[in-house]
Amino acid sequence: MSGHLPAGEKAWDGRMDGGRRMSRTRPRAALMFHRLGPYHAARLRTAARETELACIELSAETSDYAWCRVEIGPEIERITLFQNSRDQRASVLKERLGQTLERCKPEVVLTPGWSDPGALVALQWCVRARVPAIVMSESTEEDERRGFWKERIKGGIV
Repeated sequence: MSGHLPAGEKAWDGRMDGGRRMSRTRPRAALMFHRLGPYHAARLRTAARETELACIELSAETSDYAWCRVEIGPEIERITLFQNSRDQRASVLKERLGQTLERCKPEVVLTPGWSDPGALVALQWCVRARVPAIVMSESTEEDERRGFWKERIKGGIV
């Protein structure tokens, strides 16, 4: 990895539990984002009240989101796979994300959409591991015209 992680952030080490035992009294979920933003923190803390939550951040830095690092609280396991989105080679992404999900053993995986490389890797893992996936999307049929070919591809993936 290039660059340095923000103060207090651990580099990805392939471990999911941060050295502590996780409780099995609540359902276990893995929630994935490109990069955690200010609006995610309160939502994540609320979800963590009901769910044993692992938050997988694909990159600590991206050119799309220029905000400062967001703290989410100690009750949520945070795993950052890459320092910068430019470092995300497909083979390394597949390996790191797959290993992270294997170690987490989620009962459900939430992905940011369905078409970017990280979401596709997560969805492939879910199919192989027989774990349900929830695809998070902000788009609706009213947002833009839906092309047959795009809907057909999406239908085959989702």
